[in-house]
Amino acid sequence: MRKDKTIKSTTLIIAIIFTSMLLGYIIGGMFSNINNSNDIQINVGQASTKDKVNINRASLEELEVLEGIGKTKALNIVKNRPYNDKYELLSKNIIGKEVFNKHIERWVVE
Repeated sequence: MRKDKTIKSTTLIIAIIFTSMLLGYIIGGMFSNINNSNDIQINVGQASTKDKVNINRASLEELEVLEGIGKTKALNIVKNRPYNDKYELLSKNIIGKEVFNKHIERWVVE
């Protein structure tokens, strides 16, 4: 009788340890990039979020992945082409100053 209780207790302890390890692995993987979010790259085709973005030629998908742009602003950028310089994004009220400034080094017009 005592041996059965010992086996059940040991099995329970092993199950708890395994479950804890599994949960730690899952939760740790979910949040591992939070502090390094500036290093994360999202690739769409050949472009990444660190590449220059030609606002006269970029696809909707290339524009959408930029932080603060999304589908609606990407569509507005495309619909209001051509641009003579990147500051027309502001003067034509396509995007706000804050979003423009986030990507000011990326925007190019060719």
